Amino acid sequence: MSGPSILFRDPGAVVLETTLPDYASDLLLDQVIAHIIKGADEYDLLPYFATRLSDVRDVTYRQEVFTDLEDQELTKALVDYGEAMHLTRTRLAQSGKRYFERFRQAWVLAAGEAYVTAVDGLLAALGAARLHSEALQALRRYVSDYATGPVMTRLRADSASLRARMDAITYALRLSGDRITVQAYDGEPDLSTHVLATFEKFSRGAAKDYRSRTPNWPDSNHIEAHILELVAALHPDEFAALERFCAEFSDVLDPALLALERDVQFYLVVARQERWLEAGGVDFTMPTIDDRSTQVDVRGTVDVALADKLAREHRQPVRNDVTLLDGERIFVVSGPNQGGKTTFARTVGQLFHLAALGCRVPGTSARLFLPDSIHTHFEHPEDVRSLRGKLQDELIRVHRIIESSTARSVVILNEILNSTTLEDALVLGTRIMDQLIDLDVLAVYVTFVDELASRGPSVVSLMSQVEPEDPAARTFRVVRQPANGMAYAAAIAHKYRVDYEHLSRRVSR
Repeated sequence: MSGPSILFRDPGAVVLETTLPDYASDLLLDQVIAHIIKGADEYDLLPYFATRLSDVRDVTYRQEVFTDLEDQELTKALVDYGEAMHLTRTRLAQSGKRYFERFRQAWVLAAGEAYVTAVDGLLAALGAARLHSEALQALRRYVSDYATGPVMTRLRADSASLRARMDAITYALRLSGDRITVQAYDGEPDLSTHVLATFEKFSRGAAKDYRSRTPNWPDSNHIEAHILELVAALHPDEFAALERFCAEFSDVLDPALLALERDVQFYLVVARQERWLEAGGVDFTMPTIDDRSTQVDVRGTVDVALADKLAREHRQPVRNDVTLLDGERIFVVSGPNQGGKTTFARTVGQLFHLAALGCRVPGTSARLFLPDSIHTHFEHPEDVRSLRGKLQDELIRVHRIIESSTARSVVILNEILNSTTLEDALVLGTRIMDQLIDLDVLAVYVTFVDELASRGPSVVSLMSQVEPEDPAARTFRVVRQPANGMAYAAAIAHKYRVDYEHLSRRVSR
């Protein structure tokens, strides 16, 4: 019985990436994803966050699930399902570690009971929920058929019956020196009750507990095992039923429901991260994905890596808009250092990656497209092993990016060509810009070369802002504004420590 996936419309057509894409570190997505999946190591969720979806229908498939999970009761039920399935697997694993057969059988019975709880709880939750997503509706049909099928019907009945029979077993132990005798219980008095009653009159309220703690050994000892074997000899029918149960149900777990336990975690950990950031003042919205255009319009968005850091400091990030009107394709971002230019560039890349996972994105509203590729070039330390200079290495990397980009690609170039003169940076930057324009690629180009911001009608000039009364104070707002010709001068002044900030410090001394 092959069940549906709540992550993929066609699971058989998906090839999961095992590592994050190259651009993840530039965009700080490696840090974001590491925080999202923290505590869920056993589920190996990284491939789900490394693999972008390439079909709008696949994205919509996931978006609908996220929307259904706004029902808190349904979300709680999926959390309970995951915990019950985890308990099932843990108990089965414990059964495999038992040296004595009777104890192994007890763990199998306990696993069967947890599995019944998981399946029945999931069925009840899906049946009570108002589902709109194709994925969860298909899952409801599958679970309904499976839960009422012959395997689960027998497991449910047999586990309940067997548990009742095992709980009803009584026996008596007779201790004489180093000899233990197991015999049928025949109404003998419970001596523990008499002992407690005798000493009750000396009780003076709560007292320190002097009882020694028995170690929690990984397995029961041979004395307990022999006692249990003698108990089994006194109750052969019950233990024969237990043996039959283990033979029939030790390998009963449905593969689709096992996979579901892992897939559910993707939605749960994403939702947990969203709640954390929302508590810190970040808005999230489900983006509209348009496969017929490459329009971009995101309002009130933030860098999720920065937002996470600020949330730990009880601070809120500055929101910016990412909007390209008809015919606009390239952002050229200039302005003073430490003003939010790189943060803006990272934000754009993060938006496209998160949207291509089917997730909500930070912002109050969002319209995006699915890119066929995402490329980044952020300044890296020079690699002396390459035997190339920094400028040559940058140009080779940019060339590779341009060669592998299309009109549906996203390219983010952050402060490249800083190692050369302004004249050379202008010449090289112009050639790079012309090729990006010819490709009709969506790009973000962070640069100190202001002339690039007016290269053509498809280019939008953005500037990071400062406080009008205090040029040293950054607002971290990035807005549409013609380049003012001060970016390179500001960069040089900062480099040689003759900018407003450094001079103010010297004067104050």
